[in-house]
Amino acid sequence: MSLPFPRPRLRAMTLLAACVLPLLCRAAAPVQLVLRADATVRGEQIVLADLMTVSADDAAVKAALDALRVGPAPRVGAVEQYGRPELERLMHARALPPGAELAWSGARAVKVRAAERLLTSEALQRAASEALQQHLGAAWAGAELRLAGPVADVTLPLGEPVLSTRIVDPAHARARQAVYVDVTVGGKLVRSVLVPFALKLSRVAYVARSDLAAGTVLSANDVEQQREDVSEVVDSMLPVPQLTSSARTVKAVARGQVLLRSHLAQQGLVYRGDTVKLVLAEGGVSIETRAVAQQDGRMGQLVRVKPESSMEAISARVVGAGLVQAEGK
Repeated sequence: MSLPFPRPRLRAMTLLAACVLPLLCRAAAPVQLVLRADATVRGEQIVLADLMTVSADDAAVKAALDALRVGPAPRVGAVEQYGRPELERLMHARALPPGAELAWSGARAVKVRAAERLLTSEALQRAASEALQQHLGAAWAGAELRLAGPVADVTLPLGEPVLSTRIVDPAHARARQAVYVDVTVGGKLVRSVLVPFALKLSRVAYVARSDLAAGTVLSANDVEQQREDVSEVVDSMLPVPQLTSSARTVKAVARGQVLLRSHLAQQGLVYRGDTVKLVLAEGGVSIETRAVAQQDGRMGQLVRVKPESSMEAISARVVGAGLVQAEGK
């Protein structure tokens, strides 16, 4: 019986097979995967190396698996979970050569969290306080700010935080004001924190030297100017130096009380008990006399006034500050 190959050639092929077959067997060895129970992601994307340890004879296969993207990192404080079946499907679809086998060990599923850094409440308060002080400016120099509510530390994703501020109701200075601190990381808004303040606002104001009854025509001896805490009345106080020589109270003012706009009669009005100038016009002739107002009245309104030379009241229209024009009896 003759051999299909000469003996030397057959011997060479046998030797070649003896060398190649072990290499083929080693290439087909399963990829070893050790899945972690918990994983922390430091980047914006989850890669397989974050979740497990990969061992493979083929360095290219290991590198491809380690770098395989699984999905975006969870938001700070959230937990996501990946199980073996979905990870295995992903690996076969995107990184493994056909027919590759996997040998699993470790956990059945992995819980994934984003790496965090802490931003302290002190940093938030400092940013808000500086913004509010700058907003108040020279007009309220020396204003005292006190935290009016709790501000907690916040957790952020890794990266350098940038803080920007927004004043709540910036048009007014008040006893209670708040500032929003917006925190961005990597150009993305992560948190907006409200920081509330109680303010002590001091300013020179008019203060009553003694108790003032309603209807008092104020003189220089009735009020004085001194620095007071006006936090609660900042929108209603009478600013210095807006007190006129003809100012008259329409409400009682207690000694030591800050004078408010609402305490004083408005200019251009007539109040009951005022002595007013009365104009009587008839046939192209105008006569001026004095009268006492029997009613309060605004510009253009009719009020009853009693001329000083008459026992009867007549109707007159308010045409100016302390000036009325007769409308007939």
